[in-house]
Amino acid sequence: MTGKDTILTERLKLIKVDQQVLDKVFNELTSQQQMDFLGCKNITELQEQYTRYSLGLSTFNRKFLYFFIREKSTDKHIGWCGFHTWYTDHYRAEIGYTLDSDFHNKGLMTEALDAVLNYGFQKMRLRRVEALVGTDNLPSKSLLRKFGFQYEGLLKKHYNINGKNEDSEIHALLNSEQIK
Repeated sequence: MTGKDTILTERLKLIKVDQQVLDKVFNELTSQQQMDFLGCKNITELQEQYTRYSLGLSTFNRKFLYFFIREKSTDKHIGWCGFHTWYTDHYRAEIGYTLDSDFHNKGLMTEALDAVLNYGFQKMRLRRVEALVGTDNLPSKSLLRKFGFQYEGLLKKHYNINGKNEDSEIHALLNSEQIK
């Protein structure tokens, strides 16, 4: 399934996820096809995706826009990258990303993030992109530095992960500071 805003890179196909794509996935595909497309490993993960879908992609002035990352050579779903908190009134968004562990350390997230950041600054007209990162997530902090993100501060007890409050670092990139 490919939409009009699919981005092709050297090794990846980034499929923009919007309401139209998700409507097709959840209304026209079998459960197995849904699991394959969404990269779900089991029915529980598929149910979690359906719950997110049923809640909708946007609220008052916050929207979500993300891309499924598919390996171009196999068309296998290997992760996602995008803006899970987009404040349209303020031209800023928070970026998030994940990649299946089998695909780590191959430069694939660098390739995906480059394309998604360009999309955000050019097509979404973002002025600022923020990233919230766990204090011990060295690979993610290294990735953000490659693109010129700057550390701006620490948010104490910001996320509750498995019953434990964890701190987050906030990093940001302004359109005018982008590394080209």
